[in-house]
Amino acid sequence: MGRGSNLPRVGGFNRAVVLEAIRHSADGLTRAQLGRITGLAPQTVSNVTRELLNQQLIRETGIVPPDGRGAPASPSVSTLPEGSPSAFTSTRPPWASR
Repeated sequence: MGRGSNLPRVGGFNRAVVLEAIRHSADGLTRAQLGRITGLAPQTVSNVTRELLNQQLIRETGIVPPDGRGAPASPSVSTLPEGSPSAFTSTRPPWASR
């Protein structure tokens, strides 16, 4: 899986990287986990997940218990259930090789 970038003009690529990471997760991922997996900044992950939620390409699936003392519980995100209508057929950017 590719890593994301924080350059200003790569929003589409960042969305694809985040969505691909979520799709490969069996139980969904928190935004913190998405940041670690993709290498994207927390604000970028937050913006991308908000956009994907608004487009109904992903959903919040529940609260993940904190993994350390003093850490707050975090909502996780996952793709929509199989059979749900979606607005995409591929998350691979057109310039990516198959």
